[in-house]
Amino acid sequence: MVESSVFYSQLSTKDSFNASVRHINRTLAVLDACGPKCNAADKINEALDEKEMTECEVLSLVNMLLVDKWNYAVYSGNLSAVTDNAAQVVAQVAAWKRLDFVLGYHHPDLGFLVVNPKNPHSAEAIAGFRKNELLNVYAGSPDEENPEGAAEAARLLFRLLEGASVKTPAALLKGSFEFVAPKPRTAKRAARPVSRTPRARKA
Repeated sequence: MVESSVFYSQLSTKDSFNASVRHINRTLAVLDACGPKCNAADKINEALDEKEMTECEVLSLVNMLLVDKWNYAVYSGNLSAVTDNAAQVVAQVAAWKRLDFVLGYHHPDLGFLVVNPKNPHSAEAIAGFRKNELLNVYAGSPDEENPEGAAEAARLLFRLLEGASVKTPAALLKGSFEFVAPKPRTAKRAARPVSRTPRARKA
C-alpha cells in the first residue's frame, strides 16, 4: 500500500498526471491482450512500432505485469557466452507450450528490449545479444500463479541463449502457449525500425 504523500507529488502537475494516466492505460491494454496466443513482448513492440508507447515505459510495465501481477519466475544474469544459432533456439522454445516466456535484454545502446523467444522474427534480435550483457528470462502464465517448473524453464532458456545444449523436459511440451502471427492493423503499417534491433555479431 502506498501511504506516503511524496509518492503523489509526481501527479501534482497536469503534464505528469496525464503521462501517468496514459502509461496506466497502455499497461491495461497489454494486460487485456495477453494470453496463450498473444505474448506481452509482441504487444509491447507493436505499441512501440505504432508510437503508442515510449521506450522508457517498457521496463516498469514488464515488472508490473510479469513480476508483480502475474508472478512470473525470473532468471537473471550476465551472458557468459551467446548462441551462434538463434533460429534453432527459437524453434526449440516454440515447442515449450506449457509456459509463456519473455526475454528482457539490457542493450548497452538501445536500452531495455523485450523479445518473444517463440516468435520466428525474434531470431535476428537474439543473434545480436552480446556476451557479458544482462539478460532477464521471465517464465510463467497470466492465468496460473507459480506454475510448476517455471523457474527451471527460465534457467534452461538462459542456458540455451548461452549456446548450451539443453534437453527439453517432457512437461514443457504440453500446453497452449504458442506463437500466432498477429494480423496487421492496416495495410500501411511499417516494419519496426532496424535501429531498435540489436545487430548480429560479426564472425
